[in-house]
Amino acid sequence: MDRYGKGGALPLYQASGPAGNPKAGTLGLGLSKHMQISPYMVVASCVFWLCMLLLAVRGAQYALLYSAIDDSDLDKIACCNNFGGDIEINRKTIESYPKGETVPYLMRLGPESLKSNFKGTPSPTELTEIPPIVTAVSSDDFYHVQSLIRQWREEIKKSHPTTKFIIYDIGLYESELNLIKAHCECDVRHFDAKIFPNHVADIRNFAYRPIIIQSIIEEFGSILWLNPNMLLTRASDLNQLKYRGKRDFFVWTQPDYVNTLAYTDPAMFTYMKESRCCFSDSGLVDVSTMVFYRTNTSWGDVLKPWLMCALSASCIAPPTARYSGCFELRAPRTTGCHRYDQSALSIVLERMFQFSSKSDQYVVGRLSRTQDQYLQYFPEQPWTYTEMFMLSALPLTCLGGLVFMFRRRKQTARAKANFRKR
Repeated sequence: MDRYGKGGALPLYQASGPAGNPKAGTLGLGLSKHMQISPYMVVASCVFWLCMLLLAVRGAQYALLYSAIDDSDLDKIACCNNFGGDIEINRKTIESYPKGETVPYLMRLGPESLKSNFKGTPSPTELTEIPPIVTAVSSDDFYHVQSLIRQWREEIKKSHPTTKFIIYDIGLYESELNLIKAHCECDVRHFDAKIFPNHVADIRNFAYRPIIIQSIIEEFGSILWLNPNMLLTRASDLNQLKYRGKRDFFVWTQPDYVNTLAYTDPAMFTYMKESRCCFSDSGLVDVSTMVFYRTNTSWGDVLKPWLMCALSASCIAPPTARYSGCFELRAPRTTGCHRYDQSALSIVLERMFQFSSKSDQYVVGRLSRTQDQYLQYFPEQPWTYTEMFMLSALPLTCLGGLVFMFRRRKQTARAKANFRKR
């Protein structure tokens, strides 16, 4: 006969101690009654193994990313022979960038029919109005843009009453959109991604930014682009944008130097037929604040090649591209991170103008600063994600509390009954 009883299973704990003494708490064939597995231990075990699984998955992701990084081409001698200060050579290189299937979209967005001559009306060297201020807002930016709206209403609009402020909706909830329309006192527009390639609808690759910029330039002749988390340092600084002189654009370097090579997917260089080692000393431009005027140079040498990349998924968002979760410590070598439209614009400006080494020719004093914290400027606010989670979790929390109290009372009653039996 099976010594452990029917089925031969080892008991979870021993029902009685040696010599049939039920009060002896020693270990026998099974575990002691004091070693029973409680529900809390089961939950703790599940949490532990879930954490281990997540760590294993993340470790595998980093291992695959590291194995895919190849910087051997950066160590080649004289790998960059066609990179210099000759504007015409650089322009020919940019004109040779692959157009792919972007031609119909470029014809719709651009001021010319892909010919050498500019057909738009160039912006005058001295503008009568400040370039329109433009930004694009998703639900993630809703609280940041309120600070910019406050500055627009209370400072900019008072000192520059004819200036235009345009907000593009790129992913707002209806309640958020209605609040912006009610309190912004500005032009609120919807960005229609359906008329562009499918990848443009994914706002994580920022393909919408050069498209919006070019659209506004065609409509108004110039643009001041601000990310929704930016504020102007002083409203009076806007006056200098009326006098562009011979400048075609104002673009700033990053406040802290960030290497282009380290934060650009190698597939973008391959698509553009550029040698990565040419950009080993190049820094990313700051796309949070930009000013463009409608000129032949801004279109042909900057915006068109930027749009050609933005409208091609293989260029702006290669399959291996990721914004974060990479080897930051490898900079200035390849880190595995990618900055999408920012990387593309940085490559174009560096190729055409050697922007990093000659930034003093293009950069003036900064107009903007990053917000320290967001402001709830609107008198009413939509539900936050935390509030919605707490509201949905409240019934479950109450139910869980009642079940816990019921079980505790049941266990207490059972313990009292066992005590009386003794």
